[in-house]
Amino acid sequence: MPIGVYKRTAYHNTINRLGHLGHKVSDKTKRKLSLSHSGSKNSFFGKRHKPKTLILLRSLKLGKSLTEEHKAKIRQNTPSGKLSPHWKGGISKTKGYHALHCRLRQYRIKAAGYITVDTIQSVYENNIKTFGTLTCVYCKHPIVFGNDTIDHKTPIIRGGTNRRNNLTIACRNCNSKKHTRTPREFSTYKRRTKWRLFPLIHQQKSRQVLHL
Repeated sequence: MPIGVYKRTAYHNTINRLGHLGHKVSDKTKRKLSLSHSGSKNSFFGKRHKPKTLILLRSLKLGKSLTEEHKAKIRQNTPSGKLSPHWKGGISKTKGYHALHCRLRQYRIKAAGYITVDTIQSVYENNIKTFGTLTCVYCKHPIVFGNDTIDHKTPIIRGGTNRRNNLTIACRNCNSKKHTRTPREFSTYKRRTKWRLFPLIHQQKSRQVLHL
């Protein structure tokens, strides 16, 4: 005989409906059902805790803290990190995580301080005095107007500030590739990814625009 789940057709549904039509429960069955739901047969039916017992149960849960030994056992038996069953690859997609991430980002921005117009002007003037023209500090090539950005040497997400000594001028490409790296990490990244090929193309394009 085949085993499985079969869908009911309209014919089977009609037979089931007709089979229950006109079917009545006998008085003997009704008495059995009423007795099974009454207190005479079911010892827990309609039974509640006494007020004294409720107070005792509530008092057992209030103010009771775990011992250090018990906490150590819980930490030892509870898997953490990648061994945890709730591990999501280090990135959570829940709404609570997103809200927490936004709050942390706003806190870091406030802790970094505000950038004033005088600070921005000082950064640009220092760059022009050092290189003679507006130049990217990472690829050391002139920056076309509109392609310049202000970069944080130490990113805000890693504890950087908006002070003058943490700001510099970089082209859009270097700034986006640098991402959340420090200048030292970015120089290591450029050596590993053979970054030398791009500045040549970038220099040729910038010269064409300057000549135009």
